[in-house]
Amino acid sequence: FTTPTFTLTPPTLLGLGTLHLGANTGSATAGLVITNVAGWTLSVSDAKGTTTGKMTIGGADTASLAFADPIQVGMTASPVGSIGDYSTALQHGAGYGATGTFNIPLCASQTVVGTDLPGAYRITLTYTATPGP
Repeated sequence: FTTPTFTLTPPTLLGLGTLHLGANTGSATAGLVITNVAGWTLSVSDAKGTTTGKMTIGGADTASLAFADPIQVGMTASPVGSIGDYSTALQHGAGYGATGTFNIPLCASQTVVGTDLPGAYRITLTYTATPGP
């Protein structure tokens, strides 16, 4: 019996560039090393309490310093869900084998509206891979 293991190495930065009104999208690649894991789920979280899922000026957990819209995340060029709502099950048959090293595409999109305050916004996203479909 071999113990299943996997290690997810997320990028240090998934930048959106200079933000402008409308949708702002960025992408990066994470590395994943899998040993004997036939299926796994990737989820995304944000440790803030009051403004979970929202970029804020300086990363503060203050509603008055947050974008109106939450950041959207996904694994393709088109983000598919909000933090907390987003997770994706990746199976052996979906191009990710039970054993190997894989590059996982990550993307994020932030919509900026006219009522959002100017400032240096940020958010810390935590990507977690867990075994199971």
